[in-house]
Amino acid sequence: MFSERDRQSGGQCDQVFVGSSDIFVRCFTAGDYLCVSVTDHGVGIPKKYLKRIFRREFRIPKGKTVRCTGFGIGLSYIKMIAKAHKGKITVSSIYKKGSTFTLSIPKNR
Repeated sequence: MFSERDRQSGGQCDQVFVGSSDIFVRCFTAGDYLCVSVTDHGVGIPKKYLKRIFRREFRIPKGKTVRCTGFGIGLSYIKMIAKAHKGKITVSSIYKKGSTFTLSIPKNR
């Protein structure tokens, strides 16, 4: 795993490569928020599951295209962290194309 920007200039991480797929990590400000977004070009999330993915222990049913495992607690922890800092976590996903998760925390926290 390495960062494209780190490799080029020793700066902050803009793009992270993990295995054979790209995961893009972007840090930015949006109004009064500090934001970190993580984008992948994986299998995406079917629209019918988007409202439930932040629930503790929720896992999208495995299909023929999804071979990942987990306990279904990671996204619920991120949501708790965001809430504790008066922030939010959002997701934008297109099934079979990929997903972007954005964590936004108020600057004045």
